[in-house]
This record gives sequence, structure tokens and C-alpha cells, in this order.
Amino acid sequence: MRNQRTQFTIATAGLLVALSVAIMVTVQAPPSAPSHTGWKITLFADGRPIGSMTRDEFPTDLKSLVASSIDGKLTTCTIEPISTVGSNSWLFPSGLASENRSIVEFLLLLPPATLLVCLFRNLIGLNSFGTFAPALLGLAFREVHSPLGLFVVLAIISAGWWLRRVLNELHLLQVPRTALLLSCVVVLLLVLMAFLQGSGPRAITLFPLVILTGMIERFWSMEEEDGTASSLGVLASTLFIAVCVWVMAMIPAVPVWLTRHPETLGLVMAAQLLLGRYTGFRLLELYRFRALAIPTVSFSRALR
Repeated sequence: MRNQRTQFTIATAGLLVALSVAIMVTVQAPPSAPSHTGWKITLFADGRPIGSMTRDEFPTDLKSLVASSIDGKLTTCTIEPISTVGSNSWLFPSGLASENRSIVEFLLLLPPATLLVCLFRNLIGLNSFGTFAPALLGLAFREVHSPLGLFVVLAIISAGWWLRRVLNELHLLQVPRTALLLSCVVVLLLVLMAFLQGSGPRAITLFPLVILTGMIERFWSMEEEDGTASSLGVLASTLFIAVCVWVMAMIPAVPVWLTRHPETLGLVMAAQLLLGRYTGFRLLELYRFRALAIPTVSFSRALR
């Protein structure tokens, strides 16, 4: 029965690979050409840039965008068209708005991100708080473009850990306790948004609240069962995997290739199927039990 399941999994993975390669070879993507995706508005105060924003349509409300002075400094702006190398495909045309294109790229990057998490967990042996938490955090780091995202995660988890300890003294039921913890996380995010006025809102609103709440709950549960050192180790490995996902997503060729060839997701699914049947040793387990591979002198020979 087990061999039949393994053969069926390998056959399904091979079918996905063959189908993806067939679509990639037979269906040709439209030729790449520069495409206009919006307008970039850069604000200057006394000749120094103080911020930027993007608009899909040409801005006409410049008076609302640029004040006459900020702290007595003359404020100006520049408007530049945003043109990117076309990443057209047979599935997604080049006429997508910038918001829709960002959503498409996020959805296309999510399966490879989860595949990377599976590699770290099933082949290397790193533990993490769930499968989707490192993937979503890594893709959120991609939108921030700064270490601010890691600071936000650490700040929220630290404050949430303290709040969870306070809520534990009240002996609440699980569902109301989790709902109250989620509300506390929202309040903490709003406080950070008010404190980090510049790039804070963009960095904060992209983080999934449910994932952060679940990480706080699992961090507390693991600390109660296995101790603080074990929970901190899993948190560190979770953030490490998230950073690796961020590095993968920041490679420009990855989103461009996935947008032009969305059938690549079939290859990702095939790899996930094969990883699902892997039952061998992990790399960290080989290092952990390395002493068993060292030849030792037998007990009878040692008595001689």
C-alpha cells in the first residue's frame, strides 16, 4: 500500500512536470516591451528628497500633494513615468494596474515561498511557527525594503508575549482570549504606525494580523511546554526562514519569470509532492547523531 502511494505520488509529480514543460514550450509569451505602469511623485524640501508616492493616473491635485512650505522650507516635486520591462504572459496581460500586478506577483511568489519553507523544515530540519508564517513574513519584508519589518515583528511579538502572560492570569476561554489578543495586536500596530510616521504605515499594514497573533500564541505555548530557550530558538529559525524567503523574492528575475511563465507553479507543486513522501534523515539530524557513525571499540576487545 505504501509503495502504491509512493508510485502514485511520483506519477502525479511527473505529470505536473510534463504538463508545465509542455505549456512552457508550446504557449509563447508575448514579446517583452517597456510598459507604462504609473507615475512616481518625489517630494523635495530645499532640494532634498523627503518622500515619494506612486499613482496609476497622472496627478492633477498637486496642491493637496505639495504644501507651500514644511517647517519654513520650500517644497517642490517631480513627476516621472514609471516604465518597467514588460513581463507579459499568456495569462496576465500588460495592461494590469500596479495594484493588481502587485497582487498577482504576491500570489505567484507564495507557492515558491512555501516550497522554500518545506525545504528548510523537511530536508534541513529547522523548526518554525507554522508553514505560512515564515512565507508571509518574508513576502511582507519584500514590500518594506528595509530592516523596519524585522523590528516590527520583534516589537509585536515581545509586547504580545507580555500581554499573553497577563491574559493567562485571567483564565479566559481560548476563543475570547485569542480575539482579545488580536485586538491588542491591532492596538500595538496602530501605536507603531503613529510612532513611525514616515515609512511606518507601509511597513505595518502589510503584516498579517492573524499570523502575528498565532505566532504569539504558539510562542507562549512552546515556552510553557519546552522552556524559553526552545521557544526563542524556534522564533529565531522562523525569522531566518522568513529572511531567506525575502532574499528569494527580492531577486528581480524570480517575479518576472513567474509572471511570464505562471505554469512554473506546476514544477513547484511537483516538488512539494515529492517532499511530502520524503521520510529520510534531515541534515541537522545527521549532525546531531554523528557520533553513531564513528567506529568504536567493542566492549569485549576493551577488556583484553
